[in-house]
Amino acid sequence: MNVSIILYPEERDYTEILQGKTVIVLDILRATTSIVTAMAHGAKQIVPVRTIEEALTFKDSNVWIAGEDNGLKPESFDMGNSPYEYRVEKLAGRTIVFRTRNGTQAIVLSNPADHLLIGAFVNAESCAKKAASFQKDIVIFCSGTRGEFSLEDSAAAGYLASLLTNQYNAQLDDAGLLLSHSFPLIQQNDFALLRHSKSSRRLRTIDKPNDIEDCLQMNCYDIVPMVNKGIISLDS
Repeated sequence: MNVSIILYPEERDYTEILQGKTVIVLDILRATTSIVTAMAHGAKQIVPVRTIEEALTFKDSNVWIAGEDNGLKPESFDMGNSPYEYRVEKLAGRTIVFRTRNGTQAIVLSNPADHLLIGAFVNAESCAKKAASFQKDIVIFCSGTRGEFSLEDSAAAGYLASLLTNQYNAQLDDAGLLLSHSFPLIQQNDFALLRHSKSSRRLRTIDKPNDIEDCLQMNCYDIVPMVNKGIISLDS
């Protein structure tokens, strides 16, 4: 079982790279953390889309429209992209249509995968276990930040890579080797380095510092949302 890492998405067809493989999508700050949190609090399913316009086509349906643009909830949306918004009982049984600038882009691009998992720090151990159970080569797909390298996504990729190699005997590519060996250093002092990342600084400028704390929690949930035919659920 080989593990490779995509550090950020490009606008391209990923079919050849991802077909036949298990893919874990990461967008630590904040989309995949919010998705895992929503599913842990009873959301029935989440439909990831790439544009605000596509999200709003669901507006007349019995769904909630959620996500962000430039970090903030669009006025026409029902919910934003902060994990705390999804720790509520009213989510039980709900369908959510979800659009973010980075995370949902990577999820949709990853659709050619045989198995498509939603990962974050908050469910990393369960995600590694689930991915290994399929006994296929694994691709960790970092959502990045606007098509560029993201420190927190790559750190989480390193953590997953270390779990996969140490617990499930996976073989890492060069990026996996680098990131897995770097993770203990990044984890020092309660993720002090990640708190200075570009995305963390951006969240503080829009008055959402608590999102950083939520997204850097480790293994809070033992669930693994999966994507099947474009829909995220827990029974895919």
